[in-house]
Amino acid sequence: MAKKQVNANIILSLVLAGLLIFIFGKPTVSKAPHSSPAPFREELAEVDEPELQTLWFHSLAEPLPLVMSTSFEEANIQSLLKEGAVILPVGNGFNQAGNMVIVAHSSGLPWFGPYRFAFSELSDLGVGDEFRITIGDSQYTYRVFEREIVHPEAIYELPQDTRSTVTLVTCWPVWTDFKRLLIHGELSSGA
Repeated sequence: MAKKQVNANIILSLVLAGLLIFIFGKPTVSKAPHSSPAPFREELAEVDEPELQTLWFHSLAEPLPLVMSTSFEEANIQSLLKEGAVILPVGNGFNQAGNMVIVAHSSGLPWFGPYRFAFSELSDLGVGDEFRITIGDSQYTYRVFEREIVHPEAIYELPQDTRSTVTLVTCWPVWTDFKRLLIHGELSSGA
């Protein structure tokens, strides 16, 4: 009986996702002007122009702007998500030992902002694929070493070791917030 209920919920979610795509159209990402909050890492302190902070992977038509969050306050993060993908205040910086975390929406209604579909294609990244982060004149390439789908509370169990890693996080499946898709990448080249 419980399995039938789970299957019914999955089917309902897929139907709802299809309906929302039909109503609001195919997910696209458009550029929007934004301002970057004060950087909290020395590495990023020299970056004056927000467009110099970007994330790109093969499914994106153009690089996504990265904005910094200085807190974990939900209202602050939700506001910043309207400006691009958000770097959470964890880790030691790109090209440093430890794990950085970048979050973005995979879907959403118009009031989620112009980047509500920023990570709608994140599931296209597989193990071995690469994504690129550009901060000022520095560019860092990360190779995906693991993908996982977890419950929302499990995102606090992220890699922390001597490697330089980045975890990309979004809601999963698209048009829901039931779980989180985590894409873990390890630095493969950086300047």
